[in-house]
Amino acid sequence: MNYESRLQTVVGELAREVNPVSIFTYGSYNTSDFLPGISDVEIGVVKGEEGQQITQKLVELGNEFSSRGVILRVYPFSLVQLQKSDVDTPHTKSVFLRLLKARGRTIYGEQIVENLIPPPITLLDAYREAVNSTSRALDGWLFFREGLSTQGLEWAYKGTLYGTRALSFLRGIFPVTFLEIYELSKELELPIKWEEHVDAAYRIRTRKLRPNKNKSTEFIFSSITYCNQVVEPQIKAELQETDKVLIK
Repeated sequence: MNYESRLQTVVGELAREVNPVSIFTYGSYNTSDFLPGISDVEIGVVKGEEGQQITQKLVELGNEFSSRGVILRVYPFSLVQLQKSDVDTPHTKSVFLRLLKARGRTIYGEQIVENLIPPPITLLDAYREAVNSTSRALDGWLFFREGLSTQGLEWAYKGTLYGTRALSFLRGIFPVTFLEIYELSKELELPIKWEEHVDAAYRIRTRKLRPNKNKSTEFIFSSITYCNQVVEPQIKAELQETDKVLIK
């Protein structure tokens, strides 16, 4: 069963079970970033007031219709929160919503995601993304040292590429795909060492580079350094005039 037919099957079941206002796909599935057999397919289910009360049912349906090589991740969204551009997410809201609009595609019901009005991305948002990128890269090492090398490299390259995207915000640019981030990185005037590191991150993402264990360890630690010693300071420097000490 291919992806689209699998989606049609799960959409029919979701419509019957939870009576949603809208169902949409988002994430890498609708972009050139999608890697068949590797990437998850993210599905958003929009309900009314009780939209946040159906999480377990959605998880079960996602698991039921997933198979080897086709992993479905089903998440609830509140209609009211989407309409207010104020979703309950651990991600930077302005960035998450902009990506949701750019990469979302309605496959059932009302076109909610296409009509989102994302809030502006502020300097503070950019800094939060930089800090989140450092955390992602660190997660890469935590996975890797537990023997989960694939997940470790994934979180490390995502930390690197998302950190690079945060730098692009300083230029007023919002790249959507990994390819766009990679291409923009060449315009950021990074030191050659870090330009090569971003290049390696993109090649690992696209499966054109498969480092051995030693090289993987080196890449992951370099990702942490890049995020917290290159990306974070550059964005934080822009915040100095409005920054203030909260606790001495």
